[in-house]
Amino acid sequence: MAVLTRNINVVWSSGGITAANATKTNGLDPHADAVRAFNNPQVIGTTAEDIDLNDVDPSNEYVVLLTNKDATNYVDVYVRKDATPTDTQVGRMRPGEPWGPVRMPAQSGGYPKLRCIANTASCNVEVVAGEMKPA
Repeated sequence: MAVLTRNINVVWSSGGITAANATKTNGLDPHADAVRAFNNPQVIGTTAEDIDLNDVDPSNEYVVLLTNKDATNYVDVYVRKDATPTDTQVGRMRPGEPWGPVRMPAQSGGYPKLRCIANTASCNVEVVAGEMKPA
């Protein structure tokens, strides 16, 4: 059985105060019936656009990790929850920073969906996604 493994280590230090967690390593089980995953760069422009999930079926739960590969511009991450064109900002990736990994709920009627917009110029964003079995 394939397993998605994630390693997470967070250390924050400022003004003589340090907050950190122990490195967390755990596995997530991929969707048993549809083992689809990919790693692909996507050019994100200065107009909001959907994250391309390629062959990952968003009607299943999936895990996504975005990484801003640009050296100078940031990228904002949004979620559109329904057909009403209202996006809610859920993150910002400064140059070189990741957003995620995040488990996304299965889409119904095409929503919710992830969208991104680059700050001042188009940016390459690495998209890693894979279908997951429900928790």
